[in-house]
Amino acid sequence: MFMLTYKVCRCPYCGTVQLSTAKKTFKCVRCNKTRVFTSKLSVPVIKEFVNSRHATEFILKYKKVKAKSLDGFN
Repeated sequence: MFMLTYKVCRCPYCGTVQLSTAKKTFKCVRCNKTRVFTSKLSVPVIKEFVNSRHATEFILKYKKVKAKSLDGFN
């Protein structure tokens, strides 16, 4: 049986956090740049999940925590 792994990744160019099921390459939805997962300057994978719903919930919580930590710099 084939199981997808859902990776929560952060784009090394613009910092966007997004979900990816790709095994080899990562393409950012915001800046449209592509990076290979296995390269030396790889895409930072924050966490991996088996369930897409858990991955999506993690992204929402991660963005909320990031926004709160950056709130004092405005």
